[in-house]
Amino acid sequence: MIKTIVRIQSATCLMCLAFAVSALGQARPGSVGQPVLSYIVDSAHQLRPLVGVVGAASIGNPVDLGFDVALAAVPPSHDYILATPSVGGWPVLLQISSGAMTPQWTAFTQSNIDSAVIFDRVTLSPTGSSAAFYSSAQGRIYVFKNLSQSPVAYSQIDINGIGKITAFGVSDDGQKVGIGVSDGQIGALYVSNNGQPPFPAATMSHPAAIAFLRNSSNSAVADDQQNTVYLVAGDQAFPIASASDGIAGPVAIATSNDNQRVFVASSQTGSVMTISLSGIATAPVYCNCNLTGLYPTNTDSVFRLTDYSGSPVLLFDANRAAPRITFAPASGSQL
Repeated sequence: MIKTIVRIQSATCLMCLAFAVSALGQARPGSVGQPVLSYIVDSAHQLRPLVGVVGAASIGNPVDLGFDVALAAVPPSHDYILATPSVGGWPVLLQISSGAMTPQWTAFTQSNIDSAVIFDRVTLSPTGSSAAFYSSAQGRIYVFKNLSQSPVAYSQIDINGIGKITAFGVSDDGQKVGIGVSDGQIGALYVSNNGQPPFPAATMSHPAAIAFLRNSSNSAVADDQQNTVYLVAGDQAFPIASASDGIAGPVAIATSNDNQRVFVASSQTGSVMTISLSGIATAPVYCNCNLTGLYPTNTDSVFRLTDYSGSPVLLFDANRAAPRITFAPASGSQL
């Protein structure tokens, strides 16, 4: 699959890639070259930039942060990154300015939350203005706002007793949190408004992914057992796509900046489908890959699909009349 894609790259793309790699190579320690689509954590727990433009991108050299990274949450604008150290603890806020990263070690610990709290997962709102941290040990979801400047603790949501958490998402204003729970067969979507106790909004089997629309209280939810995608508006869920449309084991869901399209990544078929809010679905685009998610880039409707362990990373690009799959090899790779 990848070899086929490689052969059809144009000479123009090759020139763009060479420029991007050259720019990265001239970057000083602790900074990265431009343009940068996003960032990715490699198998050695190092943070790397995804350099270049869509169709001519590459995985750059590691950024020297002084610590190993287990996970990284990257907003589309990547003016900051939430990097979780491999040794555990609170995520580190990496502020990015002019290509340089500055760790803000006490950005979250200055809040009134116990610094010993262990977080299982972190998720960002569509624009990255808010973030939600989930702690199974505490039985709480912590919501922070103003991430790109100085994070402010907004709310703490008590989720004890509602079931095993399978997915959660937060709106850009931080006021609404969607929480999926399931025992493996029976589940539900819960909603919390302004930090209030969550209430059941819809019955589902296994909510696997939740994505809010940009600057909106509405969201999209994918159930990977029912193979159904729901639009949640007014705290009510309406199905907009199902297995008959090609949904098969959805693992991730995302939306376009204009809130007109929902993108669903299905693991069983290794494909991404585009769905309008009215329920019109396009034909799936297949990557023939181990699809792990829909990770945003700084380009609208372009998402990273795979993780990086040395092989090229695949991207889904829905900014064309016919959505396509492109690749990003490591810097210096022979094409």
